[in-house]
Amino acid sequence: MSASTVATAPPEETTKLHHDPNTTSTTSDQQHARPIRSRFFQWVPTDDEQVRLVEQRILAGLVYTQRIVAGINTISSPSWDRENSGKKHTVVLVHGFAGGLGCWAQNWESLSKVYNVHAIDLPGFGRSVRDDRSFDGPQDAMKYYFDALHKWFGEVGIPPNQPITVVGHSFGGYVLSHYTMELLWRKRKLEDALEAPVLDHELLASPAPKVPPSSSCKKSSHNSAKSQQQDTTVPKVVIPPPNIVHLVLADPWGVPPKYKRVLPFKFRVLIKLFYKVSPLAILRCAGPWGPNLLPKVRPDFAERWDHLPDPLIFYDYTYHSNAQTPATGELAFQACCEGAAFARLPLLLYIPEMLRCISTGVDTTANIQAAAQEFKQKKQEEVSSSPNPQLQKPEPSDTAAPTPATMTERNKKSTPRTPLTVSSGMKKTTAPLSHLTLLHGDHTWMDTAMYQRLVDQLLGDGTVGNVSIGSIVSAGHQLNTDNSEDFNMKLGEAIRRGVRSSSK
Repeated sequence: MSASTVATAPPEETTKLHHDPNTTSTTSDQQHARPIRSRFFQWVPTDDEQVRLVEQRILAGLVYTQRIVAGINTISSPSWDRENSGKKHTVVLVHGFAGGLGCWAQNWESLSKVYNVHAIDLPGFGRSVRDDRSFDGPQDAMKYYFDALHKWFGEVGIPPNQPITVVGHSFGGYVLSHYTMELLWRKRKLEDALEAPVLDHELLASPAPKVPPSSSCKKSSHNSAKSQQQDTTVPKVVIPPPNIVHLVLADPWGVPPKYKRVLPFKFRVLIKLFYKVSPLAILRCAGPWGPNLLPKVRPDFAERWDHLPDPLIFYDYTYHSNAQTPATGELAFQACCEGAAFARLPLLLYIPEMLRCISTGVDTTANIQAAAQEFKQKKQEEVSSSPNPQLQKPEPSDTAAPTPATMTERNKKSTPRTPLTVSSGMKKTTAPLSHLTLLHGDHTWMDTAMYQRLVDQLLGDGTVGNVSIGSIVSAGHQLNTDNSEDFNMKLGEAIRRGVRSSSK
């Protein structure tokens, strides 16, 4: 099969052309062959080259360009370049915990035909940078990701003010929620300082880093003063922030269940270990047996990748992407967790409260952590008062997946709660975020009733221009691969709705 022509790429890019699946050495009828280790006697059988090879194989058949941007492994649709990227809407895909950009392989073609698409490995996962550091809590972890993503958005080349849809699955949705809210909050604070709306996102640009003085500047005060005078003539390089208009959460992690069930003893032991070591340390501790763990625990995963000549390559991709060290991403996720891997700072509290802050201009961010503690205490009281907390479930009416008709009716019937109060001299912004879409699998292990509660709360507050929730049929938590056809269709519909309303 002849290779298709892609747009001219910047020098730092590596261009990947269309791969013919028929040329792959391993077929479904042949024995699964893993990439060969560079050092046979190494205890953890992985290295950077292994990750590169399995990533290449899981992306087989796709057309994309690839590069490292601000330390983040990035693939982009071939129609993207710095001159023409403003002609299409931009979509950014962020994977969940223990995932990588390869997890979007079954959704890539559908999106890249229509939009400028970028998919990334979050820092600490896959082939992205892994900083050797720890985290004090969810705020510390989210600040780390905010700084990393902010730098990535500034260097990837998306034109200023171009509308962007960000799509996050599971933990990726949690990270993008925090990033988007922090971005909108900074914009609101700047508007209050200028006493005028910020229409040009270049005004929100991050300040240029200060250039450290050279060694020659330290020889005399005269040279130092001269150097400082010269520095003022150097033009500053500003980094405009992204113009995120649509936040899509795909089965997001961080929305707690209605009832926290009592776990069996063996799971409680695993939870104890979860907080003692890095969450995926078992992959490294298992040594040469590590690559065989996931196929034994979840043999059904291969069914989601039967479009590949070798569906079992997904296990290798997951292993090699997560057996690397340092375990930065795992530790960041761990810092956000409490109990049975629930969020210490739930999105159910964080998103509505942050949007209220942004809408009113009243800084109540310090109260979010206190509200999280109060929420945790309330849920513990609910569990203790329940006659059988281990079996208690939400009412069926709460968990029923909404249809487009019921979604429309809910939008019409939703009435605002108590009006948001605005301090004297502050101007209320009714909808700081244009669009928010929440998609979930119809049989996900996440609590869909709490998803609906989040959506209803946002509708009641009126802090988002358009809010919608949808269900992917025959799909669980991995909704984008469990039923990629339905996911691609409904995600595409959601993006088109956002693009149409943004262009009005």
